[in-house]
Amino acid sequence: MSVVRLYGEGLFAAVPVTCRQCEEPLCVSLCPAGALDRRDDDGVVVVDRASCIGCRTCVEVCPWGAPSIDVRIGTAQKCTLCDGDPACVKVCAERALTFAAPQEEGPRRKRAAAGTYLAYLESATAGGAQPAGRRGLT
Repeated sequence: MSVVRLYGEGLFAAVPVTCRQCEEPLCVSLCPAGALDRRDDDGVVVVDRASCIGCRTCVEVCPWGAPSIDVRIGTAQKCTLCDGDPACVKVCAERALTFAAPQEEGPRRKRAAAGTYLAYLESATAGGAQPAGRRGLT
């Protein structure tokens, strides 16, 4: 994983860039050296640094920007989720990071989105107003 830091006028954001462990990863299928593979047991995409030629194909084709080149040795690197126990989650002082299996993450995001929508409805209907698209409906 890498972190992109963005600075604006009085604003700062640190955005983690993580591998999405795609079912059909472009980085794996387009690597000319065959240095990337998706493990069968857990679906994690890994880099075989001994095979990597540092061509940056994986960096260019990843829609999420997850792989990068380790400038010290000239080969690709990417998050491997620390074999299911990510160190970044353990050391995050703000407790802003969590780790969940894919089958857990989908329902969690749906619940979070539903909660956000419910809060919007509650704030939009405060004082008798009805949210846009719901006027006249009961």
